[in-house]
Amino acid sequence: MIRLFIPTPLSQGQCILLDEATNHYVVHVMRRKHGDIIHVFNQESGEWEAFIETHKRKTTLTIQKQRRTPLADDRPRYHAVLSLIKPKNLEFAIEKLTELGITDIHIVAATRSNFRHTNLQRLMLIAKEATEQCERLDMPRIYDPMPLTKWVDSQLKAPTISTLFVADERSDNPSLAHHKMEPGNLGFFIGPEGGISVEDKKIILSLPSSVPISLGPNILKTETAAIVCGGLIILGSMNQ
Repeated sequence: MIRLFIPTPLSQGQCILLDEATNHYVVHVMRRKHGDIIHVFNQESGEWEAFIETHKRKTTLTIQKQRRTPLADDRPRYHAVLSLIKPKNLEFAIEKLTELGITDIHIVAATRSNFRHTNLQRLMLIAKEATEQCERLDMPRIYDPMPLTKWVDSQLKAPTISTLFVADERSDNPSLAHHKMEPGNLGFFIGPEGGISVEDKKIILSLPSSVPISLGPNILKTETAAIVCGGLIILGSMNQ
């Protein structure tokens, strides 16, 4: 079933005119035609069946019946704090973290980050496509990249993460797999390629919510470590 993330409110009987790119995807890529049913969704409205109507070069969707109810406003949030890395590697991490169910993705420039900028619109498109494919209702929030020091300052002033697991390579800290996932908004921090610097480690561990952890004896790439942390946190929370 084709699923389209529509950011605006959805309701029965509503008619939606597809933009040019979405129209091309539905009609020419997925080869859907007049009368076919697809699903439209977002976290505030839930998921709905929609009837395709084609009018020459335009396509509209008429919403019919609801299939899934909206998400609760007070649901737990799961945060990934990623150091800037190569664009393709970062895009891969965004896709997989979306599939796992991470709700908030923060991108920071650490001392050893080889990159200082990223294409935020590209990352949001990747997250949108992954959201549509993995059947989740909510698209993760991806925040504007900022220096690590600025991000830590923002958390000190207005914390949004109750427990922040800090991956520390070559450490004797307990494995993340051995930690009990307490209720709350959980998150994890992954350093850049080449490892987190001593200065950055002091900065991130200055947060009261920080808990240093190990991810095992091997040195993982940033995107690999992010996927491991995301999976352990979400699965661990489900088992509580």
